[in-house]
Amino acid sequence: MTDTVATGSLAGTERLDRQSLSLLFIGLFATAIGQAFVFAILPPLGRSVGLDEVRITAIISTSALIFTLVAPFWGRFSDQIGRKPVVLIGLMGYCIGSLAFAVLFSLAGDGAITGLTLFIIALIIRSLQAATMSATSPSCTAYAADHTVARFRIKTLARLSSANSIGMIMGPVMAGLVAGLGLLAPLVLLSLFDFLLMSLPSRLLEFTLFGPTFRGRTWLLAALRRPRCDACIALARSARLAAHT
Repeated sequence: MTDTVATGSLAGTERLDRQSLSLLFIGLFATAIGQAFVFAILPPLGRSVGLDEVRITAIISTSALIFTLVAPFWGRFSDQIGRKPVVLIGLMGYCIGSLAFAVLFSLAGDGAITGLTLFIIALIIRSLQAATMSATSPSCTAYAADHTVARFRIKTLARLSSANSIGMIMGPVMAGLVAGLGLLAPLVLLSLFDFLLMSLPSRLLEFTLFGPTFRGRTWLLAALRRPRCDACIALARSARLAAHT
């Protein structure tokens, strides 16, 4: 890899524009708040429908473990299909998972689902939600790195990492305030917020595809560094070249 590729940005930009940085920050912030909301409201919510402390802890710890283990997969997957689709997958996963969680505990509050069945379904929903929402963090970080040269990269990534910390700090406070409307209110409110947020990446983030598969093709890297490059055209050229070699 040349010094230009190592120190420059793959997208050909010097630094991430303010609009895109703000969007990525909000996405990571929403994901962190979502985690904090569950940690804050699940114990009282679980006790209200008859789940004991062991089962509540199992749901929280299992989902946290899955979140940690699956996140690296999404980072590699974003190398293959692009950053923006993976960001959207993460936001969509949290939105759908939160609504499903709210519906489940609403049914449990009415007595339709109880006991072991409630625990198993809650564990599955929360685990699937954690697995998909973990896509947001690595793809947002990778997008920022792709669009930032080396001398601005650390500063940009530090700003994005602060979104997680702020979200985890503010999450319990916001959950406590919103919970006055009901224990399910934080889940419904944040899922609606994520639904609105999902419409923004498709408009504000350009499609980027910078995978390790293509690092050996210097002409493709040069094409991808052009801001208005269509990644699909670049992939088509790559396939055509491979067919003739």
